[in-house]
Amino acid sequence: MNMIDNNRNIPKPYMGNLTSQQIVNMAKSGQLGGEMVKRMIANEETELMNHLNSE
Repeated sequence: MNMIDNNRNIPKPYMGNLTSQQIVNMAKSGQLGGEMVKRMIANEETELMNHLNSE
């Protein structure tokens, strides 16, 4: 019995829309850290704007 529902779109932190192979390739080329930081900042900005707009 598979406990994971593969049809559900569950956002993954920062790198959710990249395939495993893309992440591996970025890590091998030294680009992964910068991409994670860029996505983390964008995520934090979105959360901050949502918080400010809800007040």
